[in-house]
Amino acid sequence: MKRILFVMYLFGMLFCSLAWADNENQQYLLSPGDMLEISVWNDESLYREVMIRPDGRISFPLIGDMVAAGKTVENVRIEMEESIDKYVPGTPVTVILNYISYPVVYIVGKVVNPGLYLMEKDTTVIQALAMAGGLNPFASRNNILIIRQNSKEQQMFNFRYTDVENGRSLERNIALKDGDTIVVP
Repeated sequence: MKRILFVMYLFGMLFCSLAWADNENQQYLLSPGDMLEISVWNDESLYREVMIRPDGRISFPLIGDMVAAGKTVENVRIEMEESIDKYVPGTPVTVILNYISYPVVYIVGKVVNPGLYLMEKDTTVIQALAMAGGLNPFASRNNILIIRQNSKEQQMFNFRYTDVENGRSLERNIALKDGDTIVVP
């Protein structure tokens, strides 16, 4: 019995260490709305707190505009250091992520707690509905709409709660994007 418990313990430790190693390889990619603190060593005039604009860019003295969205903090630091090195050779640059702007989803209609919800990781429709406390008894379970605003137009997706609940039409349980609205009539 002790041997079985010991083997189970070893497998558990192995699993946890593999999961931890996998998380180490996942790095946060910057997105619009994130706030960065940028400083150039020994030069107070080159200190700024900058927000990543909706176009994914930041502005900084000596560099001008540069793309930051979709990059890691370390990628931005290296790119800035290389750009500033042309003007001030050998000067280290520090980039700190001060604020993360999480993507949001809006859930309206006949759910227990309608409102705005932060998506701290990839979130599907069914997960978002769960965050809102689920459907209330008067909800039209099979007429749910997801509204997505693209740059030029709105898209609408139908969602049949009962189908997904019963393991059918799982492809309709889409991953939500920032700004999506779920309407539960």
